[in-house]
Amino acid sequence: MAILSTIYNLVVCGLGAVLGTGTKGCKQFLKKATSLWFVPDGFEFDGSEVLDETYVQTLQAEGNLIILKGAKTFTDNSSEDVIETLEDGTKQVATLDLYEFALTFINGLAFHAALHSLNSFGSYNVLFVDRDGNVLGTKATSGSLKGFSVGMLQAMKLSFPTDAVGQKEGIGFQLTNRMELDTNYIYIAQSQLGSYYPQNQDGINEVVLTYDSVPADAGTTIVVNAKRRP
Repeated sequence: MAILSTIYNLVVCGLGAVLGTGTKGCKQFLKKATSLWFVPDGFEFDGSEVLDETYVQTLQAEGNLIILKGAKTFTDNSSEDVIETLEDGTKQVATLDLYEFALTFINGLAFHAALHSLNSFGSYNVLFVDRDGNVLGTKATSGSLKGFSVGMLQAMKLSFPTDAVGQKEGIGFQLTNRMELDTNYIYIAQSQLGSYYPQNQDGINEVVLTYDSVPADAGTTIVVNAKRRP
């Protein structure tokens, strides 16, 4: 498998100051996002590493990667850009609106609580993983892969089940820098990752540990009862 820095944007066409507009080999390649990868604001992936389960689990263990897997719906809630029309009919862009998205899951109450633990502003960057295992991020000033800058990150109210619909959990967020997606995106095709499929990567499963018995002062062993959070 190739190291990260050698597989950025291998599907992108065009050279020079003006980006290539040809369509040969540049058909739509991104599918619906089913996983979100959150990293601390400003975190950069090591371009000398191979993007595989070993590297990803290392980042998770270090607290540098939070994965939300299995989104059932993906909604673009972005507003349209504001266009100003002057008295003589001339139009100009007044405001470039920011990207805003919402995703829903059916992963249970523990997952719902985990989503609310992410509530923040400006604390995270996010990468998108689509249903085919392709990864979309952006370019840091160093040229390395990073996530898109997130402002508001807010879990939604629990959607209660009824006779007609099931329980759902959700999260919404807004990206704060249009250029990161419009111009400086980094796309990694799953076909460059060998047997690794990022869309299958799970988040950390929380385990609650309790003492099975009170440890003795001079004891050399501890017995704990480990239970997965319901």
